[in-house]
Amino acid sequence: MSILISLVLMVSPANAQGKKKGDGANPVVSGELPGTAHTLKKGQLKLTGTPNILQSTGALDAVWVSANYGVTPKSELGINLNGLRWGPNLSLEQQLMGDGGQALSLGVSASSDWGFDTQALGAGIMYTNGKPRENRFNLGGGVALATSRVGSDRTNAVGTNLHVGYDFVLKPRDTVQVYANVDPLNSGRSSSFIGTGGGAWTHGVGESFRLRLGLNVAPTAGFEAAWNAKIADSDPVDFPDWAPLPFGQVWFKF
Repeated sequence: MSILISLVLMVSPANAQGKKKGDGANPVVSGELPGTAHTLKKGQLKLTGTPNILQSTGALDAVWVSANYGVTPKSELGINLNGLRWGPNLSLEQQLMGDGGQALSLGVSASSDWGFDTQALGAGIMYTNGKPRENRFNLGGGVALATSRVGSDRTNAVGTNLHVGYDFVLKPRDTVQVYANVDPLNSGRSSSFIGTGGGAWTHGVGESFRLRLGLNVAPTAGFEAAWNAKIADSDPVDFPDWAPLPFGQVWFKF
């Protein structure tokens, strides 16, 4: 069994955001975007679909689906619906500060397989300078611990993440995010400095639909292994060490 653990820095907003004249209906706000210190408003539900072109375990994994819900004006719960087939998982984001144009939030997450042989715990903190509908600077960091047991043997792995980004609000329904993530712990123990960087454009369509398209420049070792496993009957493909990899996401906000 192989377990893929990804550390995502989570955020939390008290976005009391009424409509402003000229904003249009239901603009894209930072509480629904990744990499900020704002979350969904109380009572809001967000269903996100992420296409997985390298899936090899059947149609159920062709799109990864997650759900997030604003429990209070300052806290948000999240769950990976696909992941429930393998075990329980849950994330919580809590806003610690959110006055004026600054926000600070703490995110924690936990997951396991149903046999409780493999567990993962994560925690991250995020700071945003800028209001939910304005240009914003984002800075955060996090750590994740994974532990796995095979018979009487147990292995542990630790990952870290530093995130810096900037959000350009072009129009009420259009936001462009640029960002960089690095794993300083990994860079200290190997000659390869692990990091990613890129940008994404998010566009609001109608009252609740969002489309997110972007490019992520990242090491390709994992992508190369997954791609060649998918085309096992053909000659393997050699990828450059780093490459811009396109990605997409859609979500509905209710």
